[in-house]
Amino acid sequence: MGSMKRALPALVCVALLGVGCQTDDPTQNPSSIPTTPVNPTVENFAGTVSVKGSDTKPFTVVFGGGTLTVTLVSVTPATQMSVSVGAFDSTGACSPVTNGTTIAGPSPTPPLAGTVPAGNYCLIVADAGSQTASVAYTATVTHY
Repeated sequence: MGSMKRALPALVCVALLGVGCQTDDPTQNPSSIPTTPVNPTVENFAGTVSVKGSDTKPFTVVFGGGTLTVTLVSVTPATQMSVSVGAFDSTGACSPVTNGTTIAGPSPTPPLAGTVPAGNYCLIVADAGSQTASVAYTATVTHY
C-alpha cells in the first residue's frame, strides 16, 4: 500500500504532462486556422518629397478584405500633401487605386481608409501644388 501512495503522485504528474503537450494540428482541423489576424500590421514610412515630386513606399497586404488606413503623421515644413494608395501593375509601376487619393495635412485621423484585396500596394506622397521647397514626411499604413 505504501508503494502505491508514492506511485500515485508520479502517475498524476505524468498524465498531466501528457495532456499539456497535446496540440491541435491545424492541417487536421482547418477551422482552427485563423483567416484574419487579430492585430493589424502597422508600417511606418518616412521620406522626402521635392517640389513637384513624389515619394513611393511599397507594402504588402496579406489578408484581403480587412481595413486599410493611411495616416499622414508629420510634414515639415507644414503643408498639404497629395496622399495616395496605389497598386502595382504588371510592368511594376504603382498607380493610385480608384478613390485612393486625397489632399491632406498631418492629422491623427486617417485621411484614407478602405477595404482592399490581398496584394502588393504602395503609398504615394506627392506635392499637392503648394510646395516651395522639399518636404519631409512620416506616414503610417495600417492593414491586415
